[in-house]
Parts: sequence; C-alpha cells; structure tokens
Amino acid sequence: MFGLDGCIFEFVLAVLILPPGVKQTPDSRIAPTVGVAITGFLKADPNRVIAYICDLSDRRELARKCKFDQWFDTFTTNDFRKQEGTLTDTDGLRFYTAALWQWN
Repeated sequence: MFGLDGCIFEFVLAVLILPPGVKQTPDSRIAPTVGVAITGFLKADPNRVIAYICDLSDRRELARKCKFDQWFDTFTTNDFRKQEGTLTDTDGLRFYTAALWQWN
C-alpha cells in the first residue's frame, strides 16, 4: 500500500492587510523568493506534493492565480509539474487550486 502521510503540504502566501489609504506597491523580490522556496522545498524530497489554493477573501483570487502561473512559468524547469483545478462551492465561489511536484 502506498501512503502519502507527511508528503502533501499546503503553500500559503498570506495577504498583507494595509491600513486604509496606504497603497500596496509591487515588490520585485517576491517572485524569486517564492520560486526558490518552492523549488528548494520540492527538491529536498521527491515524494513531496504542494497543494496551492488561491485566497479569495478579498475577491482577487483570479489575479492571484494568474500571478502564481506567471511565477511558476518563470522560475521552474522541466523538473516540476503543476496540475490545476477549479472547485466551486454551493455559494458559487470559485477556488483556484494547483498541485505541484517534482518530476524525476
């Protein structure tokens, strides 16, 4: 029997909540930091799988999905795979999801 206990992990990018009137500015360090964190984490153990779910608390989930796709395409190699999906709850809210793993 094959088990995945201890091999599936959630990857969280927390939303920064700024005070009213303060505008969020792009940070060019985020993309390479996420790329290094994910690739390093998956390379450390080829059995690891990351489950990624785009936060929808502020209704910007599609923008997050697009940004994550862009980062994945920029910072990964053919050593990694991504399987995407969309889940819709009973209220019609769409959850954009992805599973990431090392392909060896």
